[in-house]
Amino acid sequence: MTKENYIRHMEELTGLIRPSSPDGCSPEAWKQAQRQHKRDTPNCPICKARVKSVRANNAKKAHDELMKDCGLVKGKTALGRIIWE
Repeated sequence: MTKENYIRHMEELTGLIRPSSPDGCSPEAWKQAQRQHKRDTPNCPICKARVKSVRANNAKKAHDELMKDCGLVKGKTALGRIIWE
């Protein structure tokens, strides 16, 4: 689930436009609408997919940072696999 898809999902549900757009709502109203949606539908599959994506991205960044701190360099094989050497 990409961030753009999640934002589109929230715009459709709440009827608000994201704060970063020129004619968007206030950031407080946007956050309040997100909290309300999470309270009303805690098992929303789209929101759960976004949380899963964010966790995976953070884990990947942490792994890459750890490998770089160990002095390894990221590379690609001829078949396109990622290796650390």
